[in-house]
Amino acid sequence: SSTSIPDGFVNPKNPFNPMGILQSLKKSSANKFMGNIVADYRFHFLPELRANLNLAVENTDGKYSEYHPLTQASYARSGGSRYAREQGKRNKTAEFYLNYNKAFRSIKSTVDLTAGYGYYDFKYGVPAYVSTNLNGDVIWTNNADSAQNTLISYYLRLNYKFNDRLMLTGTVRTDGSSRFAPATRWGTFPSGALAYQFINNPNSKLNSLKARIGYGITGQQDIGSYYAYIPTYTIAPTNNAYYINGNFINGYTPGGYNTSLKWESTSIANFAVDFGLFNNRLSGSLEFYKKKTSDMLINAKLPAGANLASSIFQNIGSMENTGVEFSINSTPVKTKNFQWDANFYITYNENKVTKLTQYSQPDFQGYPVGSVQIIKVGYPAYSFISYQQRYDKGKPIENGYVDFNGDGIINADDRYIGKSPLPKYIMGFSSSVQYKKFNAGLVARANMGNYVYNNYAAAAGHQTWMAGTFLTAVNASSSILQTNFKTLQTYSDYYIQNASFLKIDNISAGYHVGKILNNVADLTISAVVQNAIVFTKYSGVDPEIAGGLDGYNYPRSRIYNLALKLQF
Repeated sequence: SSTSIPDGFVNPKNPFNPMGILQSLKKSSANKFMGNIVADYRFHFLPELRANLNLAVENTDGKYSEYHPLTQASYARSGGSRYAREQGKRNKTAEFYLNYNKAFRSIKSTVDLTAGYGYYDFKYGVPAYVSTNLNGDVIWTNNADSAQNTLISYYLRLNYKFNDRLMLTGTVRTDGSSRFAPATRWGTFPSGALAYQFINNPNSKLNSLKARIGYGITGQQDIGSYYAYIPTYTIAPTNNAYYINGNFINGYTPGGYNTSLKWESTSIANFAVDFGLFNNRLSGSLEFYKKKTSDMLINAKLPAGANLASSIFQNIGSMENTGVEFSINSTPVKTKNFQWDANFYITYNENKVTKLTQYSQPDFQGYPVGSVQIIKVGYPAYSFISYQQRYDKGKPIENGYVDFNGDGIINADDRYIGKSPLPKYIMGFSSSVQYKKFNAGLVARANMGNYVYNNYAAAAGHQTWMAGTFLTAVNASSSILQTNFKTLQTYSDYYIQNASFLKIDNISAGYHVGKILNNVADLTISAVVQNAIVFTKYSGVDPEIAGGLDGYNYPRSRIYNLALKLQF
């Protein structure tokens, strides 16, 4: 069959005209100024005491413009498009501390005491700008926007060492953030650690043995929103304006807010043993830790009508991380002309949400996050919630899901909480060799037990997506070749995939040529490959996705660097 297309018809949903794309233009530029002054003064009457002042400023002014011709279909009906906008950032830092460091040899002690202050201010601004067609007619306007965030810190730290064996550290800091209301703006975070060196003998097979224990509390305030505690109003865009007496009047939209927001805090307790063997050619540590996060800052959904937004930032419940980490550093071979170093670490971590409500509610179903994730007591944070896919001869059945509650109906009550985006094991390995003037090395790391929801495969992996709209060409996910799904299957666990991976992040090699140009210069040649190799069974673009949702991500670049270093 054929479809009759009216003369002069332009489909605004098809932007893939190659000529139009070639003729469009996007241009950006930025000017950045960075200044830093550091002053360090040692008092003559008390040489153990010194003062340090650090002042820094960073100013960035950026410009961005776009031009789209009539031949780009998505802009044809509006008569083309052009606009330009600017953006500025102003960041300021001021730090000052006093440090007292003195060795008291008569009592075999060393005292290192520091008291300091920090001021950190971040501000950005975007002036108002308009988008016009090629005739100069205004298509839409964008209002001016600016925001500022300030963090102030006071801290005190004491390091004490006795007889080069006993080491004690204690700190306390108070931080104030403009992200919170004045009544909850400040948080105090103490910490302490104790270590004892049992063995420190370079002449024995066991060179060193040290035990350490620590406890501390840290704070978190970076929620991405500058004014989450303040009632705010946003000017509505032009296309939502009211038409009154022949004029378009922009309205104001109220936003959600939470006046009781406060610092999220994490307490950390750890115990570790450090060791060194064979003249420290083999060294490492074994550490056990437990972290408890309270008053978690989460952008969680609200019941309808409870606030002016469907979701706001809230301090919700607590979460625990329990784990163990083992690391080892070694020099297996060391001769006059050759040396090989190898390092390895592995961490096991178990995450669990322990509280979400002020009072115990065993039947509380948790807080949904997006469509396929949830925060619920007893499960890792941001666990996936989905239907369990049924299969026929290894092929997923469309709309075929397991009836978990056995009521004969497939609905939301049959969704189950399963995999987690958080890895169970995190590993890292690095190795380097040096032979005379040649050196080479690699850095690799791996995650095991983490899962990712392949959102692109779910959204673009069905025939309805491929059909698109009238005269619109779209790219589809290749997963449709395996599933042949006709419609969207958002909640199928078919798209929750094992994203364990091994990545070789860096491979390098270098050669020190030595003196050249009649001994005028010294030459070193080096080559580096970044993001070299990825081993994974995950079918999406990148298995390393923060949060566990793989949308429309662009692959990480593989970068090749070749450098010649001349020293005169």
